[in-house]
Amino acid sequence: MVTGRIVGLVWEPPLKGVRLIDGYSVHYREVMSKGMKSEWHSVAMDINTTTYILHLTCDKEYDVAITS
Repeated sequence: MVTGRIVGLVWEPPLKGVRLIDGYSVHYREVMSKGMKSEWHSVAMDINTTTYILHLTCDKEYDVAITS
């Protein structure tokens, strides 16, 4: 979901019993001109969280990753 400066991230937890996960992290960074990239920002969440809202700047490009 993308609305103006807000990006909603939603992910599905793995199937129960497949693999133990302690939590999730959302990582994001701005892609700057000429392919340069800023530093990654990270937010850690517990295992029960499967959504996160990013408040970003309009007219900018970002890399976003979710890890477990």
